[in-house]
Amino acid sequence: MIETAPVYLPYVPAVDKLLFRRPTSNRDASALAAVHASRAACDAVDPLSIVENQGLLTGNEMHSLLVQAEAEQRIDHWLVAEVSGQVVGYSLIESWHEEDGR
Repeated sequence: MIETAPVYLPYVPAVDKLLFRRPTSNRDASALAAVHASRAACDAVDPLSIVENQGLLTGNEMHSLLVQAEAEQRIDHWLVAEVSGQVVGYSLIESWHEEDGR
C-alpha cells in the first residue's frame, strides 16, 4: 500500500484524528465513490450542470479518474479528509467549459 504524507492546513479548526492527504487510486477509489454517492441525497444540484448530472460514480470509475490524475500528475488537485482512518470527504479542483453560456 502506498502511504501519502499528511497535508497540513494551518487554518482548519482542530478536530480530533482529522487528517488531510492526497488520494491513491488503489487505496481510496471505493471510499471516494461512497462519499460521492452519499452526498447526492443532501446536495442541491444545478439541473443545467453537465458535470453534476453525469450520475453517481462507481468504485471502478473513481479508480479510473484517480489513475488518470496520477498519470497526468494532477493528483495534487485532490484532497482526502479522513477521521480515525476512515474517509469522510474529499475535494477536487476541476475546470470545464460551460455549455449553457454562463
